[in-house]
Amino acid sequence: MADLMFDRFTVDAPSLAYALASTAAADEVRVESQVDPTAPGALPLVIVGTSAPASVPNGPAESSAAFTISLRCYSSRRAQAAQICDAMYRGFFTAWRSGTATPYGWLSRITTTSTQPTPVQSDLEADNVHRFDCVLDVIARH
Repeated sequence: MADLMFDRFTVDAPSLAYALASTAAADEVRVESQVDPTAPGALPLVIVGTSAPASVPNGPAESSAAFTISLRCYSSRRAQAAQICDAMYRGFFTAWRSGTATPYGWLSRITTTSTQPTPVQSDLEADNVHRFDCVLDVIARH
């Protein structure tokens, strides 16, 4: 039983979200956990973020967490940004439904308060950088 456990005591929300996003992204899409100075030249791009994880009361508090995953999808083409965001959203649901496990854990639930892909208006559109976002409220375990 001990060799089935992961090394980390608590759920590593950022690493889990990044691992699942990297799996969901198409080969030509760069996935990052933060924006860096080279980001505008590296489109298409997905920035993955998470909220602070909170323990879930059903089971050991350290082995499950509720948190929000945010996906910001950028492209020089609006339609491509929308397609990437939709594919990322679908990828997380596919991982959840199939029980995909990573070294950081797995998603045990995606809640109904999640937000489907939505265009985000910004000053970047003047520079041909288009953005779509989606948000997933999840419960993860390890």
